[in-house]
Amino acid sequence: MQTNHQKNRVFILRDLGTLIWILVLIALLTVTVSYFYIQSESKSDYSGKPVKSFVLLARDFGYNGTSGGPTLNVNYGDVVNITLIGKTSNTHNLLIDEFSFMVGGEFGVATDEVASNLFLADKVGSFTYYCRTSRLGGHESLGEFGVIIVE
Repeated sequence: MQTNHQKNRVFILRDLGTLIWILVLIALLTVTVSYFYIQSESKSDYSGKPVKSFVLLARDFGYNGTSGGPTLNVNYGDVVNITLIGKTSNTHNLLIDEFSFMVGGEFGVATDEVASNLFLADKVGSFTYYCRTSRLGGHESLGEFGVIIVE
């Protein structure tokens, strides 16, 4: 038979577990709402600006069948839309450090997967784009890189 002290301890532990679950759910809800707010804010900044779109096929440690990848030319102020299509058994992505840009996610796109993302070309110069997935590491040294020129 349980004493009152033991009953109270079980009740407190059950309430503590419920409280932890409520806090976890609140945290998840906050992160989800923040993510969608940030996504809608960043995309709304692009309205009315010219869009330059590029489709790149990631295969054989290159983009579009070239070692070094094609040169992408855009103008300052353009919205750049890059679509990446996986065409090999390895996963690939595309990063441009100066624009904090990534398409394909941290783990990259696999065969016949498609990913797109946008960024604003708000810096003038020549910048390198490259592949570096968390799963397989960097493919830049194998020729999977290219240049984007913002004039």
